[in-house]
Amino acid sequence: MDELYVIARRVLLDALDALGEHREATILVGAQAIYLHTGDADLGVAEHTTDADLALDPSLLAEIPPLENVLEGAGFRADANAVGVWKTRRRTSALLDIDVQVDLLVPTTVSPGAGRRAARLSGHAVNAARGRPSP
Repeated sequence: MDELYVIARRVLLDALDALGEHREATILVGAQAIYLHTGDADLGVAEHTTDADLALDPSLLAEIPPLENVLEGAGFRADANAVGVWKTRRRTSALLDIDVQVDLLVPTTVSPGAGRRAARLSGHAVNAARGRPSP
């Protein structure tokens, strides 16, 4: 198994652990969700990704603890250039430091106060999660 995929999966688990108080409001989406459900399916694309996408359901999301506090406490930092993007640095076996990303997303159809990019969740930093168009 590709080392970067293993690192990405560990980062996902770390993010989910950090968001523990918000677990009921958190939904794994994106490539990691697909690979989790398909396993070793005969896909025409690589079966790994180095980021994770987590959707948040605002109707289930508590205001406390703030998302930014739990993620920062777990070693994640907000990307100053992208709303809802959280990064953490990990070292590979080749002693290279890489950034691994977790995106917090809120479908715009359920976002309580979406701005241009920010989901604007009550009790949380304005840049904590990004509003995303619903499929």
